[in-house]
Amino acid sequence: METKKVEKTITRRNFIGLTSGFIVATGLSKAKLFSSQEKKKADLFAPLSPEEQKKADNSRVSKYIDQFKKRRINCSENVFMIGLKYLNQPDEFANSAIAFGGGLGKGDICGLITGASMTFGIAAAHKYKDKRKIGELAGRMNHEYWNWFKSHAPIHCKDLRKQYKSAAEYHNMITRITIKLDEIFTKYQIEPKQ
Repeated sequence: METKKVEKTITRRNFIGLTSGFIVATGLSKAKLFSSQEKKKADLFAPLSPEEQKKADNSRVSKYIDQFKKRRINCSENVFMIGLKYLNQPDEFANSAIAFGGGLGKGDICGLITGASMTFGIAAAHKYKDKRKIGELAGRMNHEYWNWFKSHAPIHCKDLRKQYKSAAEYHNMITRITIKLDEIFTKYQIEPKQ
């Protein structure tokens, strides 16, 4: 019995086809893994621990939460207005946050992030007059907040909204955010304007 030796060569076209198929399959599996991680990390609205409640009770920023509870304002306005109150700025500035609500009106970047980002800009301007220094400080505060937020919840409004169901859960989110704002303001020595 004779065996025939069969040589198969892979053409360039077959190689490109196989490689691109492999890349797409790998990308899809990573995309599925990423989206499942997004769904897992939504502890921002869970009940507060006793330690968190103690931090909230002692927070210089958290004390402003109840002033906005009954107002019909979006997340960006809420966080920005709390930051403005802490910084002794006029409430009217919060109107600039209206368009950022609902993830820029598109379910995109959460207003809990955009409201804080605007607050960091004003806070940095309290400390410095030089634009470069304001930008650097606001950037550092924003970076720290962004990383913290991403570790606790999805960054997109449409994903976060699906996960919290009640006013109490929303209040827990806002409370945690004000605790974090207070920590950042303390770290970077941001004091209210006199």
